[in-house]
Amino acid sequence: MKVLGMHWDSEADTLSVKPVKMLERSFVTMRTVLKQVAKLFDPLGMFAPVTLKGKLFSQKLWIKQLEWDEKLSKEDKEMWFDIKDDISKIANHKMNRCVTVGDKSSVTNTLVCFCDASAFAYATCVYLVQSSESQCNSELIFAKTRLAPTTQTAIPRLDHHVGVWYKSSC
Repeated sequence: MKVLGMHWDSEADTLSVKPVKMLERSFVTMRTVLKQVAKLFDPLGMFAPVTLKGKLFSQKLWIKQLEWDEKLSKEDKEMWFDIKDDISKIANHKMNRCVTVGDKSSVTNTLVCFCDASAFAYATCVYLVQSSESQCNSELIFAKTRLAPTTQTAIPRLDHHVGVWYKSSC
């Protein structure tokens, strides 16, 4: 069953993303890379480290000003095949839909948010931390990444931008 663009296995009560059909081509161009990266749909950001790699690689190709159908260099091809392998493994991972633990009356719930920026990207992730007398559990609820501008921007300015961006997306 499809829910919010994700696949829901109602028997196991797990969520997964739709497998991305990867083009098997020896002739890799910027067009094929961008096509594959654009197919990634991860609305909750659960696979942000993988999707970010694809976005950063696409940005790198734009900066090199390659033509749409120009072959990638050997180094770029190797980089793309590593990213492609990671993308193809995404569909094998399933996440539990239910993230609650134990008796709800004795559990303390806390939302914890982390934001950070680098010269290449900035990101936010939100965790639900649940604690009771007998156990403590944390689950990733949501994550979001953005590419940093290609122009030189100071890291403190990007950190400030992450805070403003996070507040507006909540």
